[in-house]
Amino acid sequence: MNNSLIYVLGSNVLEGIDNRINELNQKLIANSSKFDQQMQKLYSKIDRLSSNVNINTHALEPYIDKSGERFQDKLMFKNINFLGVMATDYGDYSRQILRIIFTGDELKTCILPPGKAHLTREPLDQERFTIFLGMQKLSFDFHQS
Repeated sequence: MNNSLIYVLGSNVLEGIDNRINELNQKLIANSSKFDQQMQKLYSKIDRLSSNVNINTHALEPYIDKSGERFQDKLMFKNINFLGVMATDYGDYSRQILRIIFTGDELKTCILPPGKAHLTREPLDQERFTIFLGMQKLSFDFHQS
């Protein structure tokens, strides 16, 4: 082969490589702008969520007891935090708590304590029912303050 043919083939190969590199560079730029847009959306969502937390904290400030009393942030029963139980209203909350403390069978076959001698069904376990009542009192006191 002569040198000019090798030079032409070499320059074509180099041009091809250069074109491919330019294409890849443009794709990277396009993808990075998409990535930047997605990150901006994520940042705005995070900002919105964090601002909601601050709003909720400010909304609670008028109800904070000025005496310095602090409420518990956890009330655990069998590795479940009662204060984290979600419900639609107080009645639903009470039912959710009862379902955590007692089995479904207990709730179907037992009555609320104290059981009376003339009643045919057994009362719910008094110790666990006391836990339920304590949770209700704590929840009610928290919402009243």
